[in-house]
Amino acid sequence: DEQFAVTVSARTEEGAPAVGTVTVSVDGTEYVGTLAEGEVTFELPAQVPGIHVVVVEYAGTEGVDGSTAVSGFAVRD
Repeated sequence: DEQFAVTVSARTEEGAPAVGTVTVSVDGTEYVGTLAEGEVTFELPAQVPGIHVVVVEYAGTEGVDGSTAVSGFAVRD
């Protein structure tokens, strides 16, 4: 079985590791985690072949704006 994971890294404008909550949506299934030293990894279940859409939302914290990013990955047969 292949292992699938999404890792999110977030930094402030000054380059310091961000803190706070991150939500990752993979094909509409949401995973919520907390940044540790500016990073969080989400272990995913096995993925079917095809294109998978990933949406990352960072909630932001006091003095740091939230943000949203869209990406994706492909799984071959």
